[in-house]
Amino acid sequence: MRAFDHLNLGSGGSHLKVYRVDDMVALRPFEASNKTSVIFLEKGKSTTYPVPYILWSKKKKSEYLSSELDIQFVLNVTNQELKLARPIKLQTSAWQTISENQAPGLDKLKGQSIYKAHSGVAVDPYGVYLVRQIGIPAGKTILITNASDLGKTKVNSTISQIETDLLYPAVRGKDIARWKYHTEIFVLITNKSPRKEDQISEKEMRRRYPNAYEYLQSFKSPLLKRGKLWAFYGKDTDLKEIPSDLNGKYYQRKRTTSAKSGVPVVQVIDVPFYAMRDIGSYSFADYKVVWQMGASEIKAAVIEPENTTFGVRPVLPCTGTVSYVACQSHEEAFYICACPNSKLANLFFCSFSSAGRGLGAPSILKQIKLHRFSPSNPMHQELADLAAKCHSSVSCNQLDNVMELEKKIDLVTASLWGVNESELNTLLG
Repeated sequence: MRAFDHLNLGSGGSHLKVYRVDDMVALRPFEASNKTSVIFLEKGKSTTYPVPYILWSKKKKSEYLSSELDIQFVLNVTNQELKLARPIKLQTSAWQTISENQAPGLDKLKGQSIYKAHSGVAVDPYGVYLVRQIGIPAGKTILITNASDLGKTKVNSTISQIETDLLYPAVRGKDIARWKYHTEIFVLITNKSPRKEDQISEKEMRRRYPNAYEYLQSFKSPLLKRGKLWAFYGKDTDLKEIPSDLNGKYYQRKRTTSAKSGVPVVQVIDVPFYAMRDIGSYSFADYKVVWQMGASEIKAAVIEPENTTFGVRPVLPCTGTVSYVACQSHEEAFYICACPNSKLANLFFCSFSSAGRGLGAPSILKQIKLHRFSPSNPMHQELADLAAKCHSSVSCNQLDNVMELEKKIDLVTASLWGVNESELNTLLG
């Protein structure tokens, strides 16, 4: 939940103090897919923290509740847990909701990670950039079919020869579990970063990768309709009309109007129509820690280069359902992976980022203390070793072994963050 530090009645009006919040998301009292909460406000005052935060839950998950039921009946079949809400960092930051006895332990995890997480490479429309291999390499090309069944934007299905230099194994959120991942699809990469020098111009694409250019050209219309392409690369001009001579650039009439002139603005992009976003040198790192966005908890795994039929390639996290950290070594990746997979870290993340759609965004690493991996640090090395063993045990389906390894990870990560045994027992129950 976002903070309400600057809540007012209109511009310059009276302050509104958040007096109490009742979170009824788990009750689902209305026959709708909304997330129900009740906020009590007090006029004329500013919000002070912590704010009482009542978390409602059903005693029996199967119990059906509706807005017509008697209040006493509802109270008898539900639990109301008192938590305290406060900004996780700044006054305008997301709220962290925890019980009073959790604060001493979880506060020790607060800080700034030395590592930056990224969102998966933007591959909208999925049916253009995500492809399936259906043949073996023939020289420098391979036969593929586009994944036209994936994504919201529907495109035609086609079979094409594509230059293998532009293809990489791809991992999506659904392909990731704790300590493991799998790849079943490839991604067509058209630029190494948003910078002009890292774009493959249309002239160069035609010359070096004629098959890929012909394939992309067949999807030119949906590629140019991407709203996020224009939002990211588009620049406003002082033109009132789209020029008849486009000079190798692409123009569109902006849907909003200029605040100054009140007339529609013409936008221009000077990158190829197939340009991609959310991509950089970090995307091509050999080792990465990945986790799925929008899950009920963080389940991270280490990915490494894959041996394809056309050579060894780094695996690229794709789509907005993946967060990842680029790593410099195998050991560093395993160390990082152990930390978000621990019960302590998951409890911390869930205290300010709700399970489901809100959990697992790259920004969660901005809130947690995570130092750079040092091979000379015994705890760092132990976590790396334990995470490596977890990956190996999962691949061999040795689940009992994984449970024992995870218990050790929970203890070592607690020591790493300075959480003592008493605090850990309080937090994990």
